[in-house]
Amino acid sequence: ALLGFRQPDRRAMSDGYACVGVTGQVLLPARCGMVVHESICENDSTIEGGEMAEIGVHARGLPGLPEDHAAVPVWNAEDWYYEDFKVGDKIRSIRRTISEGESMLFNSLVMDHHPYVSDEAFAKEEGVFGKRLVAGAMVFSYGLGLAATNCLNSFSYGYDRLRFIKPVFIGDTIYTIRENLAKELKTDTMGKVRVSYSVFKGEGVLALYCEHLMTALYRNPESYKEQLEQLEAQKSNA
Repeated sequence: ALLGFRQPDRRAMSDGYACVGVTGQVLLPARCGMVVHESICENDSTIEGGEMAEIGVHARGLPGLPEDHAAVPVWNAEDWYYEDFKVGDKIRSIRRTISEGESMLFNSLVMDHHPYVSDEAFAKEEGVFGKRLVAGAMVFSYGLGLAATNCLNSFSYGYDRLRFIKPVFIGDTIYTIRENLAKELKTDTMGKVRVSYSVFKGEGVLALYCEHLMTALYRNPESYKEQLEQLEAQKSNA
């Protein structure tokens, strides 16, 4: 199931916002101000129907916000707990084009002035690719940022399996697909979730892959008490 996708309901269709997946089913509520259009997205073979993950629908106050503002749902933010991460769910980010200015600014900020990313003459005349690259660290940062949903209940634990699969060049357009891979109990207050980030360029060319380990708070810690005790006993007997 893709996060952000669900089967059609009458309320969503009557409100006049929807998109249609490969099967012709209305799947994606998208408040874009457009009427329902029943065309089929033939090029996206990965779309499947499923329950909608609630992104951008939760109201959660922050210090200093007026009460009426705190009551407004936060756009592009999760209020998920460990229980809400469903293995197999995916989200796809918007696309963004990487410009020369921001690429050079990134290089200057992190002091990465390798000729492949900073020297046009070298990259064009002597480099393997014939033009400048976007720094891998920048692609990594952008790829994660594009799919960041700003959950206040989860925390970064680390990254695995980072691979730079294809070069990304100045002017390339990228997007990210994030998938929930696995989850397991960890402590008496939080579990561990593994998600993947696949960063694509152009027309779906995989440029970067990595896996992100996160801890996530339990909504109901007491419900895991017995399982955690069993896990602890297994470790003691191992």
